[in-house]
Amino acid sequence: MFFLPDPQKASVQVFYGCSSGWQLYQVPPSATMVYIFVQGGGGGGGSGAVNAYTSTPGGGGGGGAGGATSVLIPAFLLPRTLYVSAGAGGAGGTSVSASNGSSAGGVSGGVGGASYVSVQPNTTSMNVVAHAAGGGVGGGGGVSTSGSAAIAVTASAVSARVLSGAGIVTIRSGVAGGAGGVNATGASATFPSTGARSCGGGGGGGAPSSTGASGNAGGASGANATYSIPPCVSPTATRQNAAGLPQFLIGTGGAGGYSAGTNADGSSLGFGIAGEPGVYGGGGGGGGSSSSSVNSGGSGAGGAGGGGFVVVVAW
Repeated sequence: MFFLPDPQKASVQVFYGCSSGWQLYQVPPSATMVYIFVQGGGGGGGSGAVNAYTSTPGGGGGGGAGGATSVLIPAFLLPRTLYVSAGAGGAGGTSVSASNGSSAGGVSGGVGGASYVSVQPNTTSMNVVAHAAGGGVGGGGGVSTSGSAAIAVTASAVSARVLSGAGIVTIRSGVAGGAGGVNATGASATFPSTGARSCGGGGGGGAPSSTGASGNAGGASGANATYSIPPCVSPTATRQNAAGLPQFLIGTGGAGGYSAGTNADGSSLGFGIAGEPGVYGGGGGGGGSSSSSVNSGGSGAGGAGGGGFVVVVAW
């Protein structure tokens, strides 16, 4: 049927959000239609806090997943050269430490990078064909409060991608992360139920306020851990679909880090565990918190957000 892709003639190219700058995509001369999918980078998770064992330092909040946009557009409306920028994942909040009995709040993660396809190597809206925002940041754990979860970023507005108006467009907002725990398990991230392709990160576990207590687990990532691979690492053959293309139907958010428990004398059992990184635009997990007693190794760092990606199919 006219305009439907012939598998023998379709051109598929994938761009990963592993580095800054613009990459070139050449529309094949024989192409009649071009399909573009852009996924924004995930936001970084916040690190956990440190406080005295009689207090309740909070775990870091999970980072949010980036938004997603797809555009189907006739090739004759595009120039032969397109410029692609896949958003990088946001950095995780750094670990903090404090001397015995002192306190230190956690550090927020970094925002995920937006992804673009443009007719010029810039993000001027009049040149942009497709755009997806990066995920929001997970807040650092407070000395007695939880690290705030990243809110869901809004779907891309047409004012940010004016040239997409000539095509058929689908937009999806990002997915929120989970809040950090306070003397409790971190909140799990929400599995996307709106058609979004990536999950937020789970919140970090909060350290206990009583002596001799075990630490608390971080929140779950909200997606199948089968696809949990480090950010910006291309999938192996076991993570490819039947067509040999990357299997990123769902980008995994990082699970929240485990908090440190205490011994019978109130001394710390160790340190908060770092949140896991997100994958394919997923948010990073929040770091676990820790008591600032003897032997404390500091809080857990937040996990980095997963890098975004761009897929262009022409036929």
